[in-house]
Amino acid sequence: MAIIIIPINTVFTSRMANISQKTMTEINPKLSRISSKIHVDSIPDWLALKDDGLCTGVGTSLDPYIIEDLEIDGQGFGACITIDSKNIYFIIQNCTLFNADEAIVLQNVQHGKIMGNDIQHNIQGIYAWRSSYNTIKDNFINQNQDTGIYLDNADSNIITGNLATFCESGIRIDLSDNNQVSENTLENNNHGINSWIMNDNQVVRNSIRNNDVGINIGEKSRCNIISNNIFSNNGVDIAGEQEFCKYLILPITIGAITIVLIITLVLVIILIKRGKIAHRKKVSVVTPSIQNLQIEEKSIFKKERDMEEMYPSTQKPSQVGTTTAQKQKIEEEIIAKESEQQKGDLLNLELKSEEKDRSDAFSLQNFELRGEKLQEEEMKKKMEEISLVSDEDLGSPALEMESNKNQPDSRLETREQEAELKVQIIDSNKIICNYCGYLNEEDADFCIQCGQILKK
Repeated sequence: MAIIIIPINTVFTSRMANISQKTMTEINPKLSRISSKIHVDSIPDWLALKDDGLCTGVGTSLDPYIIEDLEIDGQGFGACITIDSKNIYFIIQNCTLFNADEAIVLQNVQHGKIMGNDIQHNIQGIYAWRSSYNTIKDNFINQNQDTGIYLDNADSNIITGNLATFCESGIRIDLSDNNQVSENTLENNNHGINSWIMNDNQVVRNSIRNNDVGINIGEKSRCNIISNNIFSNNGVDIAGEQEFCKYLILPITIGAITIVLIITLVLVIILIKRGKIAHRKKVSVVTPSIQNLQIEEKSIFKKERDMEEMYPSTQKPSQVGTTTAQKQKIEEEIIAKESEQQKGDLLNLELKSEEKDRSDAFSLQNFELRGEKLQEEEMKKKMEEISLVSDEDLGSPALEMESNKNQPDSRLETREQEAELKVQIIDSNKIICNYCGYLNEEDADFCIQCGQILKK
């Protein structure tokens, strides 16, 4: 990640220079009393400290405990002031703390303010461990053997306006996130700011000069904003590099997954709708032929119409509630009526089919009879021609009568021949039912009209 360095205005530069030139007396205008070491880890300790006149206030945001104007000699070991109590609002200000392992130790505390103190000749100046939402501001931190201000597993703190000189590290940040380090003067140290695994911190508008290393970015650090700092006369202004800000991957990944899920959901909905349409088409193909009949109205629309006629929209809710059983009864009657109507339609369809078959059979019979009649007429014409020829040959009616007496009756023979020919014609195509006279096919065993056994 590139580190942007932008010069800041001359007002800020002048302010840092003035802070670096302050003496201990200017930072601590008064020293009211000398105190022994202070260790607070409970409410009773605060109350006892208050009884001793070493603090004021009640520990709330509007009226915090205040420890001020004390001079404490650490006697070469331990801490001058140790605060180990959660969720207590307190202020430590204008105190002179020296000759200790740590001038001030904050353990598991929140809402503390360390302001305007003179912290010199300690191993560590201010050490904050697992503490958050604290403010360390405008302190003079000089000639501490190890670290001026040390954040260890401490998140969301503000470090601003401090002067740290002649320390191993003016400010050290280890395993601490979301802290704001701004407008501090860090000079004549081995490291102005030293770190190890710091994430999402802001290091901005600091004056960092005359250090061996201005800012050392520790390994595995990422997503820190380091900008608008002033570097002057450092051996190395910035050492080390941050890792790629992996936190940016998470929103991108979540966004991509969301888009994929939305697209998948849309596709599933489309497929479901298409499946329903295909199912409807399939059902419509296998619908029984009864639907091809011309029914006046579909049952569902007819049912809705009957319900609307019986229960108009102006009917009161109470009336509707009292006639629920009647509605159900009417619906059942409508369904039964429709079922009967469908059965009647089927029966009518069958009867129409039978009538058509019968009509076709009668038409065929009439056609055959007409053919037979024509054949009879042709036979008569032939017989008449034969009779005329015979008359001409005989010469007179008397002779004809005489010949008729001597010969068999030719007309009788002709009729017999015609009947025999008719039977042959009928037998060659159809079989007449002896019961009803219906013409059946030659291979029929039973009459298609009345069901009688056919005699072949």
